[in-house]
Amino acid sequence: PVWIELVDHVKRAYPPADQEWNFAGPKYGWAVKLRRAKRVILYLIPQAGLFLVGIVLGDKAVSAAKNADLPPDVVKALEQAPRYGEGTGLRLPISERSQLPTIHKLAALKMARP
Repeated sequence: PVWIELVDHVKRAYPPADQEWNFAGPKYGWAVKLRRAKRVILYLIPQAGLFLVGIVLGDKAVSAAKNADLPPDVVKALEQAPRYGEGTGLRLPISERSQLPTIHKLAALKMARP
């Protein structure tokens, strides 16, 4: 139910968002890309009893996230997240509905336009 709620939120907040299943190989398994046009908003990766949300934030979104009143564990994960050419990659485990507002906030930071 939490997965479905997150997918529905992204589709409402960033239309016309769609979802695409992708098999990344036996080591990583299946994942869903939630995207608007060619821009990936979130990755959802099923796990036993939970799912991971992956998000890649650009420099402006990372700076904004530091002042966004995020939970301390998310701030720490962001500070320790690997930096790639396309941005800072963050993966967060999601197991309950109470975690969704943080994901909504991160998605909004990513999708904000200057």
